[in-house]
Amino acid sequence: MIGSEFEPTKVAKARENVAEAGLGDLVEIREGDAQETLGNPDGTIDMVFDGHKDLYLSILKMLTPHLRKGAVVVADNIYTFRRALAPYVRYISDSRNGFNSVVLHLKDGTAYSVRL
Repeated sequence: MIGSEFEPTKVAKARENVAEAGLGDLVEIREGDAQETLGNPDGTIDMVFDGHKDLYLSILKMLTPHLRKGAVVVADNIYTFRRALAPYVRYISDSRNGFNSVVLHLKDGTAYSVRL
């Protein structure tokens, strides 16, 4: 698993939690801007879980070439930030972009997409 976090104190806490759980050999936390730290995922991606809402679409487009067929993409707060995330929802809802998606009515709206 690869994660990315911009805030140094959150990176330190995440790394501490990973080590405490004994998962240090399975988890990598990359510090910095996700648009840079995730630019080279070092392999095929099975799942993506969102980050900052303003980056949902740009990060998805950046990672799409690395997503295996059947990979899952999960994005939350679809209803909370309806206007800001409208371009993201339009993109994942258009199967020509390579996804089959549904917005689940879980709390603040969760988009669940599968790479075709």
